[in-house]
Amino acid sequence: MWSPRRAAVGLLLSLCVSMAVGGAVTAGSPSNPVVSGGECVRLFHSTGDVGCYSLDKKGTQARLVNVATQEDLNGLALKETSILVLPETLLTKENVAKFNQQYTKGLMVYPISGNSTTYNLDALNPQGKGTIDGALNPTFGNYSWNPVGRDLMGMSFAYPVIQVQSLDAAQQFIKLASKNDGVPTDSSFGVVYRGMMQYYFGPAKMDSPTCLGFTNIKGQRSPKCYPVGGQSSWGVKGDLTSSKPVIIAMAPMDTNAFSHVYAPGANAGASGLVALLATADALKSVPNSSLGKTIVFAAFQAESYGFVGSRRFLADLTAKGNNCGRIITATTPFGESFCGNPVTSSMAISGLSLSKIESAIAIDQVGLSGTTNFSIHTNPNAQSSGIETLVDSMVKSSSAKGSVSKSSSGSMPPGPIISFMNDKEYGNASLTAAVLAGYDTSFPPSYHSRFDLNTSLDASAITKAAQVLAESLFTLAVGNTSSTASAPTVNATLVSEMLICITTNWNCPLMRDYSTPFVNSMIDYLTLTSTSWPSSMQPVSLYSSVYSGNRLPTAVLSDGSGVAIVPDSVTWSSSNTLNLFPNAYETFTRSFLASALGDAQSNPTTCKLTKDCVGTNQECVYPAVCKTRAAYFHDAYSPGLAKEKVAGLFKVVNANMPLWTEPNWDTIGTFVYPDPRSTIGYVALGSGVLCLILGYLLASRFLAHFRKQKLL
Repeated sequence: MWSPRRAAVGLLLSLCVSMAVGGAVTAGSPSNPVVSGGECVRLFHSTGDVGCYSLDKKGTQARLVNVATQEDLNGLALKETSILVLPETLLTKENVAKFNQQYTKGLMVYPISGNSTTYNLDALNPQGKGTIDGALNPTFGNYSWNPVGRDLMGMSFAYPVIQVQSLDAAQQFIKLASKNDGVPTDSSFGVVYRGMMQYYFGPAKMDSPTCLGFTNIKGQRSPKCYPVGGQSSWGVKGDLTSSKPVIIAMAPMDTNAFSHVYAPGANAGASGLVALLATADALKSVPNSSLGKTIVFAAFQAESYGFVGSRRFLADLTAKGNNCGRIITATTPFGESFCGNPVTSSMAISGLSLSKIESAIAIDQVGLSGTTNFSIHTNPNAQSSGIETLVDSMVKSSSAKGSVSKSSSGSMPPGPIISFMNDKEYGNASLTAAVLAGYDTSFPPSYHSRFDLNTSLDASAITKAAQVLAESLFTLAVGNTSSTASAPTVNATLVSEMLICITTNWNCPLMRDYSTPFVNSMIDYLTLTSTSWPSSMQPVSLYSSVYSGNRLPTAVLSDGSGVAIVPDSVTWSSSNTLNLFPNAYETFTRSFLASALGDAQSNPTTCKLTKDCVGTNQECVYPAVCKTRAAYFHDAYSPGLAKEKVAGLFKVVNANMPLWTEPNWDTIGTFVYPDPRSTIGYVALGSGVLCLILGYLLASRFLAHFRKQKLL
């Protein structure tokens, strides 16, 4: 039944709700814009950690503070926990030391120089003196290849850092931080804009041996990290079973940067690999029968972290490495045999030895726009006659035309070639070795930075470097034989297309075309769905990531269990499978080498799958033809680790090595929100008081009105 008292109460409640909502809106409703950019991720090594992290599992919440200039930073006096929003130009070691350790809880840094830079955040001596990898580069680690480096990538930041995508993307956060300038820290009234940064990567004190050996409450091994690594790819032009000496040409596949999201590596990673693959493609016109030497092409993964790919490759060539405890003969998409203890994908490397390698050439950073001259860095400890022959093969190549000369640095840059010369571990100190590079005495400023983009590269420079390398290998391998084989020619169109694919889209038509025969063979062998495809990432990053999951070869036994060491009691049969499914980048690299280096029959057989090919050691490769198997994967993980039976478990066999690992982590990210502090409380309280007063007055007026009408 309607009554004036109930109507008054209803009106009172409606007014209260409306005013409370209005108060909330006045205080500022959260929009929580997400900060797009690249996170600085924490990594562990044998004695500690590098990178950025928060110790709060729920995330770090702090006030945004705008620091626009050096003057602002010098006068900065924080009074509460804060996240500093500042240009990347201010991110120096000296400035980091000025940050208040009590109140600095995060950094949001943004670029202000477009796609160019005069500095990077890596060390002055990358992977050399003073770095975690320095012990692996004992001979050449003193040389400062990176004089513009700010030496921040080897530090451990006890707070999160995010590299904001661009200056435009940073503008809204700069404005919000600027709004905080007029809001005092000692006042509870007024809206403050805060950031929430979720970057928990484990406790403050952590290292690789500890996280790899972690056990759960049941006493079971439950690692909190995985080794940095993946799958290297290598291939053979010629016959490893012959007594011919070997020339090995190599390049790194990966790169590094302050944020792994922003590690495009167009010059530091992709340019050398593209040149290497284009060289292999050019040499396919040269028949193996004309070669006086065997040529090995190797693309090494995870070189930026302890030279992992090349060192693991060499470890498996020498007695010091982890020798195979059990060879299993079985035809798989990866080869005719593999190691069962520990599980690897192929035994092809057993045909190679360090003593067979007569000379080595690496190719590095050859794509930067404006690169018209190339330098040859040579091993000063090698015999002069061998070095002279190696240098002449490049300098006097018809494509060099005076643009290739011996470097004046007198040192060797960090890269896979260092592992081949490090006799303190697996290498040969006097190896005839050289690096063909697009720099002379120092790296370009874009090295290991977010600015190493393909927009700063020139495909014609890569083509020229590949041509020089192809002619050099041709001269060295054919020698003075009576062969009538003509000098190889690099496909410039292929170089341009490959460069764009590797740096922007791993699912591009070129990469898919070359990978399809091998991927389909893996799908058929592993009984996967027909739509399965190797993983890729967007945006492309050439950070190697971790050696785990499908990138770690395992033996799947008939009972469904996956093991990294096949027990001696298990008799291998067709009911067991060798499981490996590398990412799209690694799969393409191996597939391309297989297509370029394999020998085709006089009347090549067409195929869709490798099992369509008749005969032993045959493989289906692009463009859907059968060729002799010539390319293989090789594990890239630290020689300081050894696999255990359970897949994904590793034991430390040498804690003196860097042992790079990445912690397991869930969702990470940064967003910004308005914090009304006590403002909303005051608004709600004021609204309540006002509501009561208005309600009382309105109720009184209604009652008085109804009495006059004699309704009460």
